[in-house]
Amino acid sequence: MSVWLPTYEPRSVMARIGRYGVGTVMSPPNSPTTITVPPLMMLSTASFTVALEPTTSALVIRARARVARKDFEGALADTRAVQARPPEQLEVYGLYQSYEAAAIAYERQGKLNEAANLLAQARERLPIYRAALTSRLAVILYEGGDRQRALSELEAVRGIARTELLPESNEVLLRIGMLQAEFNRPAEARRALQEYLAATETVAGETIRADRAEATALLAKLPR
Repeated sequence: MSVWLPTYEPRSVMARIGRYGVGTVMSPPNSPTTITVPPLMMLSTASFTVALEPTTSALVIRARARVARKDFEGALADTRAVQARPPEQLEVYGLYQSYEAAAIAYERQGKLNEAANLLAQARERLPIYRAALTSRLAVILYEGGDRQRALSELEAVRGIARTELLPESNEVLLRIGMLQAEFNRPAEARRALQEYLAATETVAGETIRADRAEATALLAKLPR
């Protein structure tokens, strides 16, 4: 099961991690700027940008382009370059994106342990995005067959998922609901799914709408 790039993969929430497609680089939450680069142009565009000024965003764009081209070592080199920068040169949200891109590169090679370890390290370095990173970690654990640990990790950050700045932090609640349904615990699943729908009621975006539809459909199927 591939879990990362929703632009090209099936969109089960427990079967993907990356919220955005390869060609999209999002600005930090609450910023009006979103940069979209056609996938086939991304590598040359990012390389030109990096040559002039090695910004975090340029390195993340190039890393994602390299993942799309299956140049995983190149992608990891770009993400490590971001992660090794001194604090005064770091963009916090770009650092978060670099960890996500690196985890994608590991996952696409079947290196689930490396991806999980990296995401665990990222949580310690970026506690403001702990729930969002845990959501991604849970998918890696799920893909590796450890559903119980995935659920435990999600439950551990349930309380902070609704207060984090990233929209994807709320996916913690959705994934809890889906896993509880898989474990045949309809009451627990219903509670988490309803909590997710309440948390995202005023959140805009195509992905959120699709996730809400998925949550609503699952709710309708749960036995009472």
